[in-house]
Amino acid sequence: LSVVGSLLNAGATVVAHDPMVPAPPVAGLEVTPEAVKACEGADVLVVLTEWSAFALVDLAEVRAAMTGSAVIDARNLLDPAAVRAAGLSYVGVGR
Repeated sequence: LSVVGSLLNAGATVVAHDPMVPAPPVAGLEVTPEAVKACEGADVLVVLTEWSAFALVDLAEVRAAMTGSAVIDARNLLDPAAVRAAGLSYVGVGR
């Protein structure tokens, strides 16, 4: 939540998907029930949780939904080669 708060304070629009968070826990945050929907129009995708379901998301669908192409994986959940193969750039925190 601190990362989300920092992004919002910097003026970013943040749309999130977390299967355990049905309502926004922070003012200004939009929560969507579908992972790919959270990527619609996004400049950057930031992975902040380790839900195994996120590792199974169709990266081609993610790329098609996004305006930008940057993926920041703060949990090193995604396969960097698969992310790049989908036409996205990848930064894994700590890699």
